[in-house]
Amino acid sequence: MLEYASYALVLFSLAMYVVLDGYDLGVGMLNLAARPERRREYSEIVATAWEANESWIILAGVVLWAGLPGAYAVVLPSVYLPLIGMLIAVILRGLGLEMQSAAGGYR
Repeated sequence: MLEYASYALVLFSLAMYVVLDGYDLGVGMLNLAARPERRREYSEIVATAWEANESWIILAGVVLWAGLPGAYAVVLPSVYLPLIGMLIAVILRGLGLEMQSAAGGYR
């Protein structure tokens, strides 16, 4: 029974990541076509919530590790490179948002 709860929690956290990160990516794409005076507003909207979205991926990894160690042992070696790429992208994304906010945004 516990493994079913673990499966459900992993699937729920991945679904929440996809749904909520879609919001960030959608605002980012809207930002490309926005007027310059609106770009700062869009960036500030995303900056308030983007860090919380990555928590869903961490939750999925921890639940997979703690609740389903066999699945974790099979899945993790095959996704090392995508995970490293995702971590680098998350770090650069946060760095970009913070630097943009500190520099005064778009002009």
